[in-house]
Amino acid sequence: VVLGACLEIVLALREKAGIGDLEQIDSVHEAELASEMMDYIIRIRGLVQTVASGMATPSGVVDWETGDGDGGLFKGILMRYLADVAVRLPGDSPANRATKKLAARMVVASAESVWEHRLEVDGLPIFGSDWLSDARLPHNYGFGRRTMSEKVGIIRVDERDLSVQLSGWMLMEACARVTRHLSK
Repeated sequence: VVLGACLEIVLALREKAGIGDLEQIDSVHEAELASEMMDYIIRIRGLVQTVASGMATPSGVVDWETGDGDGGLFKGILMRYLADVAVRLPGDSPANRATKKLAARMVVASAESVWEHRLEVDGLPIFGSDWLSDARLPHNYGFGRRTMSEKVGIIRVDERDLSVQLSGWMLMEACARVTRHLSK
């Protein structure tokens, strides 16, 4: 979420200052106007690099164990903001272009992995919570009376949570947005 907030601040400060291309700053006044947003640009660059080095595989697949519940949604939210960086961060410096490419690479690589490891039921995808492993079939253990030993013996399947499925769909949406932008 910090990525999205920083990006919105950068874009608002850029518009307020009337700055076009950072590589074409010709005066001290223009440099001073640009300096306000540089803290946020640097934060975006650092966060994207941190995600790539600390939460993703060398191929760019985000490999962050979230499990079920609210945690199952966090990777999808991250992908949405990485896609936002890939599409909307101004590409007017080599460092910004590298950040955009890295963000796009993580979104696309993660989406390819999730799609490759999906499970299909009645022609519809079920996404796994682990984006590097095959999705598991979410079991419906039914309602009704069960003994305590039966309840304790039930194995939780993360894929059953709506948050995990929403995360997968958010990733697919983010990938579509990035690939559409890259094809322009």
